[in-house]
Amino acid sequence: MPSPKDIHGWILDEEVRDMRAYVKIQKVKWQTYGCTIMADGWTGPTRLSIINIMVYCGGSAVFLKSIDASDKIKSAEYLFGILSEVIEQV
Repeated sequence: MPSPKDIHGWILDEEVRDMRAYVKIQKVKWQTYGCTIMADGWTGPTRLSIINIMVYCGGSAVFLKSIDASDKIKSAEYLFGILSEVIEQV
């Protein structure tokens, strides 16, 4: 097993590089085949409210980002704004 120091160093750097390459390949598939943008949210016992955004295409899901929505009212307008930004980004 690698030590925490190893993971923080070269192993983490290598994993980040590999994941960026994987996401780049997936983005090409999004353009070719289309994709589905998914949102999932939860509120923890401390009232921390998180919205996770993922993109699904061809059997693979890619985590795109996480939004802290603790101080927001999750209205249709708010969610529309988030998804509109994500659609433009994708």
